[in-house]
Amino acid sequence: TFKIAHVLNTLDKVRYSTETECRFRGMSEVFNLLKEKEGSDFEIAYVTNAPAWLMRTYHTSFLQNGGFPDGTIYFREGESAVTHKQTVIRKLLREKNPDRVLFVGDNGENDIVHYDKMVSEFANTKTKFLTLIHIVYATNIGLPIKAGQFGYVTPVEFALTLEDHGY
Repeated sequence: TFKIAHVLNTLDKVRYSTETECRFRGMSEVFNLLKEKEGSDFEIAYVTNAPAWLMRTYHTSFLQNGGFPDGTIYFREGESAVTHKQTVIRKLLREKNPDRVLFVGDNGENDIVHYDKMVSEFANTKTKFLTLIHIVYATNIGLPIKAGQFGYVTPVEFALTLEDHGY
């Protein structure tokens, strides 16, 4: 979502895994503006399927080198890659009971499915969800977005969609 990773190609995924500078330009700037605008109550949770033992140093360095705002990084620590993101997000939603949640993912692996499931599970709560999906793969390769999700290619589209939805 923030990092160029080409996760659907095994060789490229390995090659990009240790990169700490290879980011989609403009995303950290938009996130910093968003955090500034939303104020101190705006919390960022970076939820990744990357195993902590292997990727903690690289992902942490990537976020710092890219100028991304501070937040908590939730690595996979022994859990299944299939359920990790949903487990973490579900726990955060129950603990924090936020008014609004912004999901940011991509169409490469299962972010679309995970976020759609969380929106459905928490549909009868006070939380209002906005899901933005970075279209990094053509629709014949990546997953298609679900109803109620918004695709973007550039940080400008991302920022305009945020603005359109009151962020």
